Amino acid sequence: MDKRWLISGIVLVCVSAGMFTGCTSSGAEQITPSNPLIIDMSPEPGANPPPAPAQSTTITANEQSYLTALGSNGNTYSDATNSLGVLTEDFQIGNDEWTLDVAVQLAILRAAYDEAVALNPPSSLAHIHSKYIEGLSHINNATYLIAEGLDNLDSDKINQATAELVIGNKLINEATALLNEFSASHT
Repeated sequence: MDKRWLISGIVLVCVSAGMFTGCTSSGAEQITPSNPLIIDMSPEPGANPPPAPAQSTTITANEQSYLTALGSNGNTYSDATNSLGVLTEDFQIGNDEWTLDVAVQLAILRAAYDEAVALNPPSSLAHIHSKYIEGLSHINNATYLIAEGLDNLDSDKINQATAELVIGNKLINEATALLNEFSASHT
């Protein structure tokens, strides 16, 4: 057995034993049934009470209209990226049907970007819209890089497209998290 693993094992056993048996240091009182640990959770005299939980508000008609349009756009984006992902699992350079299928998904993603940019979010959702558009912008850039990479058999362009897709998806996931927070605070 490697000496390093043996020492690591001994340290682990010692630490575990210390955690299970409890540690006392000089001057520390031992907690027993006759000497229980008491934690006073009452506020200090003169302290302000904790703030009340945020109240839910209702979603306005304008917010609902935007959320419906955004949901439709998100579904279009999601369907196209999923289809593109399936197509690119098995590159078929030279297969006209595969090339056309890829081109259709790229066109759908570009149209989804254009549609999202044209949306007019209410001010309460502008920060979410901005994050979503930023993400879709990276996806849109990736569509051009993919097309160029496939047309010219340029792996660098495909790698750049992949990086753009990763960034775009990360930002869209962040926008989705913000949207979930918004939804949770509204009824």
